[in-house]
Amino acid sequence: RPPPDEAAAAEGAEAPEVAEAEPEVPDSPSQADISFDIGTEEFQEGLLRAGYPAARTDGPAVFSFLCRPRTGLGGRIGLHDFLRLLEIHLPASPEKLLELHSALVEKHESLEMAFGALDSAAEGALTRESLAMGIEELGLSKSPEEVEALFVALDTSRSGSISREDLRVLSMAKRMNDLEMAQQAVKWLVSACGSFSKLLEQVDEHMTGSISKEAFLATAQRLGLSDGVELAFSFAQQMEGAETLSHESFFSLQALDLLEHVPSMLVKLQELLLHGASELPGAAGQVALQRLKDEEMVESITCSEFIAGLGQLEGAPLSVPSAQCLFFLLDGANVGTLDASAFSSLPNLNAAAQWRRLSECRRFIEAGFGEIDPNAFRALFEGPGEDVFQEAEENLPHVLFETKEQVAYRGREWLQRLLNTLGDERGRDPVKDSLSKTGGTWLYMFPTVQGQDSLVDYKEISDATASTHGKLARWHHGHGFVDLRRLAAPGKNGQGPMLEFRAYLTQVTQLPGANEFPEAEWSTAYTPCRSYVKGVIRLDRPLQRLCPRDVRPAQQSSGEPYIPAPPPKRPPATVNEDLEKEAATLIARLSFEFARWCYDSGYIESKIVGPGGELSPNPVLGKKGVVRRAFLQWMEQDPEGGTSLKDLGNALRPAVVRLMRAENKNGPACGLSGNENDAKYTYLRDYISRHLFRALNSEVEKHRRLRDERIWRSPCSDNAQDADAVDSWQKQDATLKRLTVEYELLGDWQRAREVYEDWLALEANVENGQAWFSFARFLMRSGQNQLDAERVLRYAISLRTEDEGPDFQEVAFLASLLQTHRLPSSLDEGGRSARFQAAMAMMESYADRNAFEPMPMHIIFLLLAVEAEALRQMAAGDASEQALQLAEDSDRMTAEAAKYLELARASPKKWQGTLEVTPSFPELTMLVAKESLNRGRPEVPEAPETPAAWLPSSEPTPFVDAQSLRTAPEPDDAMMALKVIDLLLHFGLSDLPGFLLEEAVQAYGYLSPVTVNSERCQLQRVRVAMLAKDWNKAEQLFSDLFQRRGGDRLPEAHALLGECRYRAARDANSSSAGYDSALAEFEAALCFMTEETSGFKEDPVLQLRVGSILHLKSEEQNFSDRMLAERAVKHYKKSAMAAPTAEAWKNIGLCRYRRVKYETTARKEKKLREAMKYFYEANALDRERPDTLAWLTICAVELGEVQRAKQGFRQLMQFEERLASPVALELAEVLLRFSNEQRAAEWHGERGRLVQDGRYAKEAAMLSKVLLGRSESGPARCILAWSKFLQGEHGAAAGEFCASLTGLVTEKPQMLEEAAYMARHCAALIPGEPHLSALVEEAIAIASEPQPDESSGFGDEAEQDAATETPRPEDLPGA
Repeated sequence: RPPPDEAAAAEGAEAPEVAEAEPEVPDSPSQADISFDIGTEEFQEGLLRAGYPAARTDGPAVFSFLCRPRTGLGGRIGLHDFLRLLEIHLPASPEKLLELHSALVEKHESLEMAFGALDSAAEGALTRESLAMGIEELGLSKSPEEVEALFVALDTSRSGSISREDLRVLSMAKRMNDLEMAQQAVKWLVSACGSFSKLLEQVDEHMTGSISKEAFLATAQRLGLSDGVELAFSFAQQMEGAETLSHESFFSLQALDLLEHVPSMLVKLQELLLHGASELPGAAGQVALQRLKDEEMVESITCSEFIAGLGQLEGAPLSVPSAQCLFFLLDGANVGTLDASAFSSLPNLNAAAQWRRLSECRRFIEAGFGEIDPNAFRALFEGPGEDVFQEAEENLPHVLFETKEQVAYRGREWLQRLLNTLGDERGRDPVKDSLSKTGGTWLYMFPTVQGQDSLVDYKEISDATASTHGKLARWHHGHGFVDLRRLAAPGKNGQGPMLEFRAYLTQVTQLPGANEFPEAEWSTAYTPCRSYVKGVIRLDRPLQRLCPRDVRPAQQSSGEPYIPAPPPKRPPATVNEDLEKEAATLIARLSFEFARWCYDSGYIESKIVGPGGELSPNPVLGKKGVVRRAFLQWMEQDPEGGTSLKDLGNALRPAVVRLMRAENKNGPACGLSGNENDAKYTYLRDYISRHLFRALNSEVEKHRRLRDERIWRSPCSDNAQDADAVDSWQKQDATLKRLTVEYELLGDWQRAREVYEDWLALEANVENGQAWFSFARFLMRSGQNQLDAERVLRYAISLRTEDEGPDFQEVAFLASLLQTHRLPSSLDEGGRSARFQAAMAMMESYADRNAFEPMPMHIIFLLLAVEAEALRQMAAGDASEQALQLAEDSDRMTAEAAKYLELARASPKKWQGTLEVTPSFPELTMLVAKESLNRGRPEVPEAPETPAAWLPSSEPTPFVDAQSLRTAPEPDDAMMALKVIDLLLHFGLSDLPGFLLEEAVQAYGYLSPVTVNSERCQLQRVRVAMLAKDWNKAEQLFSDLFQRRGGDRLPEAHALLGECRYRAARDANSSSAGYDSALAEFEAALCFMTEETSGFKEDPVLQLRVGSILHLKSEEQNFSDRMLAERAVKHYKKSAMAAPTAEAWKNIGLCRYRRVKYETTARKEKKLREAMKYFYEANALDRERPDTLAWLTICAVELGEVQRAKQGFRQLMQFEERLASPVALELAEVLLRFSNEQRAAEWHGERGRLVQDGRYAKEAAMLSKVLLGRSESGPARCILAWSKFLQGEHGAAAGEFCASLTGLVTEKPQMLEEAAYMARHCAALIPGEPHLSALVEEAIAIASEPQPDESSGFGDEAEQDAATETPRPEDLPGA
């Protein structure tokens, strides 16, 4: 098929013919002969058919004028109403108004003074007589009809007089003419230079940044233009009010393109500024000024103040260019300011414009039909019968076109415009402007001189006869409206629709000067509703819904919908739950009253919280001094002092009543009587009490847990989470979201998923589609968990209603997952095609609802292209007969993919266009421009040369700007194609972005060569490799990028390379040396992080990464290098300041704690408290991180804070399954060390205050059992043995010491001798068990034997195992 740009006419359009219908005209019908009436749509259609161009815009206003409430036709008009057109008086033309304005201003200097001179009687208004006298005094020769036309034009209220505001219509006509001249001048100058930017180079040739009036006028004179140039400069000058123009003010000349929208802008301005001001006669202008400047007394405003004021108004304020045009129009005196009178005249200006539009309709009808009479009404709205057309086409003069039929192709864009014009739903109706849905279009009919193929100005024809014919042809240029609505009807027998049309012709308005066609010699070319063009338009196939069409829902292989039904709504709370909730509220009220009573009664006790007797600002209330039942008595005796028992009972009563009615049908219907009969209802009291006690116990347990959590809260931290507000879902939401990011950053994917699931379990997120969508992204990032991500996305989409439809990102993500065949899917049972069909069904369904968004088209292209490539590869590797079918399917999908790619690349304006809704034709525009040049308008010269100041400097620069070295993508690709790739990377996918960056570029030209070579595209390739964990490929891509000139000046590239190397080292469990290359790149990236380049000074992620690497190096050196540890702390602090994280604060505290052993005894406590402070901050940000709690417990133990250490230990044991084994072992060793006074002297431990036998032995035993539950460990077994020993369980301790010997041989041989000694010692402490010592000695002997080489086995394995088996603790006495 031919490409769309070669199309020239509608497909199957038969050549029309022009006929001059002049049948015998019957006598004028009487009003009684016309009985039909018409509505507004029929009125507009009649005007369109007659060739009135403004039928759609002005027709409703004319109809509203004619359709008065007294018609009684229910919004329709008849002949009597139509004749009211005669009530619309014809105003003077704009040229006559300009003439009057010039004469008045020339004589009286201003319109204000002219009004005073004309109003000689000081009546405040001008009558017809005073206006006529004034015109006569001006020396203007005007006939009575011309004076009346001027009066009609100025009497906007039709009151029979002209007010001061009415007279400003003359000023509006003048300023409107000035705007038109300025617009023409600017258009000419821009066309002469090529663009606004090139024109700027000419007017500011020395690149000074300012443009003087002299330079502006001189440039226009040099180019060959003088008219309107000064007006254009004045228009731009009003923006800043300065003598010269800045470049910004110069570019404001582009606002002149809005000239055609000025009438509607004036109406909008009146609505914004004068609504409600009609009740304040004479003060409307002052009200407008106050609304614009928000001040009480405002005399005037400048252009900049006017624009700023409009921008602050509510109700879709006008744009800056629109405001600039309006200011120029209202500034009639050209003084640069607007006063109250300028705004008070807005209603008069709009009324004058409205009356002019109404008069144009009357003028058109009278020009075509002679007068407003029944003949005109019938011709307009009833039309001639078929017999009249038949008579005209058979017997009257007509012209037949030589070519009977024109056939052409019309593509998607033209079909879209056709359906938009018709307002047909098959085009999805993207046009919101109802005036554009005319249901038809305008045709342009122009005769040409024989021998000429194109339109030419008849003055250019040298032959006199041909020139005369050309002039006659020019006079007969006409246009007509064709109603296309019948094309929307379905065709017959599968054929396309056919439309036979007759379009009445009217003469075009764009004609050469009036002196060339004097009215006395040239009559009207076409009489309305007389001459017409006849033709047939036929389409070769029925109009269909534009693609995507035939959209089907996505299904599973079982036939069930792929997207599940919405989840059922959660049942409402039961009456039991309601009662317990009310009881919890009641407990809170009682607690508040109890605290208030204790405070008033003086039951206050201070609490020591720090060293040196530091007191808490929050004392303890009610711990001492409270007597039983005293609080109850206070409430009973003084109900006004606190919450009365009666009020509490009233608050609880509704919940109790609901409980009784729901679950105790046999209960009392009302209150009890107070006698012995009430005993049978005792069970009700017990039933209610159970619920109340359950609520009370729940609250007590909840607050006990909160108190434990609050132990480690830093009282001075702004970042600390408020433990008393954990029920606030907003805070929970923010905390859990932060923790998911933090755990993901640390690579703890399992914990990140647990926290994510906790976040999704919040009530606000259970049915939040966006929350589940983000979880699906996490699942793909955290290990390509496609099955889970698919399930989550299906649930997220199911949460949306059918009317709302799925979100684009959700459906695009799910479709992309289905097309990622490397990973499994729930549709795998149906084969490859099932996944593809479901993906296409979802995307086509979305595109059907949002057909004019380019992103869905890009995704559909991707799905088709990926499937086509897969089928091509399958066909290449298949030797069977099926290969041919696969190849055909691949070719078909390749073509469809290319089609959708073109649709995706198309400008949105293509889908919003319509056929010509106004008579505007490119051929006529070109002809008018040529005629204008031939009649004296300056010819546009060749583009001038660029001034030297604007040329690039040829001098070499000593330092190259980094931005000049950047390789940017093509703007078109950056607008959409690269955004699609970024979106897929945002989803956590690697296969599909890689396809678009590689295969799609080769097969479809998805990206231009410039874009492929750009830095942004290269970084996208890197991200694809990193998502696939292909570290080697990522390294190679970075190497290629850095080899480019300026490639190493990308901070993002250094940060990504550092992250790539960091993750590769983390996956390989490398030592600190393996992170050296990552550290170098992170530090290089940080060198770029300044306020000027990145908007913030520190990147928290980079700082955290650098800190973690330096921390690892310090650990390997046992923190002996103080400077290295301080560097780690510095980066951790910068990260925590930029974005607080528990990991950063915990590691700062850990660095400080590790350095304590190098401090003097006097400074150790201070450093321990400093470390503890940082652990406080970490715990405040994440209260469920056991490692932080372990370090807090260690610090508390070493500081001698026994109660706090034990409470912290209880807290961390709630999360013992997530406690790191090395940390647990170290904590157990510390607990044991501070529980053994015998060895305190070895490390200078203070006995009594810090060290006490058995103080933490139980806790150490619990931790060692946790470690042994994970795997056998000699040190852990030894700690358990010591704990047993310190608790006096000598037999069990001896067994545990013996069991630890084998593990200590390989893990900690330095402890072997001590363990053996303790085993003997414990055995000796058990009298009467002589064989125990033998067992111990046997165990020691076995552990002391050399271990056999694992590679050399000999003898019977069972016997060898039996010989080397160490006695277990349970084998020993007392175990």
